[in-house]
Amino acid sequence: LVTEKDGLSAGTAIAARAHFGLAATDLPSGRELHPTGEQQGRASAAWWGATMRGGLVCISVYCHDTIGCTAAPNQQLWQQVAEFAAALRVPYIIAGDFNDTPDNLTAAGWLLTMDAVIVAPEAATCNGKTYDFFIVSNRLRHAAIYCVVIDDAAFGPHLPDLVTQALTCL
Repeated sequence: LVTEKDGLSAGTAIAARAHFGLAATDLPSGRELHPTGEQQGRASAAWWGATMRGGLVCISVYCHDTIGCTAAPNQQLWQQVAEFAAALRVPYIIAGDFNDTPDNLTAAGWLLTMDAVIVAPEAATCNGKTYDFFIVSNRLRHAAIYCVVIDDAAFGPHLPDLVTQALTCL
């Protein structure tokens, strides 16, 4: 997308090798996650049927930066994501650049409408703060052992993180 300042915006995607069986359509809720307007490109979802009986849904989120999680654009984005996740009949994992800390998201009440927990690394992921982490449905919480930062990544300013054991013990 081209921004108001004629720059290119970032966005989300979920990708995997074909043999992993991701599907962008036919999500178990019968709905799809395609935010529009100001939220366009900031959330996407895919169903991963090869992981467990019934599969799980992977959701990627990129919140608006520099405004915090309580600003209207991020609240609107979160409402769309939370409504989508609540309609799912299978577990989900939300991976995101939330552009705010786990504590601020919790304080803002973002998780109140979801049966989920935040799984975040102890180390910072961007400019000394933890902005990149996961929200895991409680139906998968037992499998998300902990989250670590991949600190030798060859790019920045965001460092990638990984929920370890998330799918290996399903």
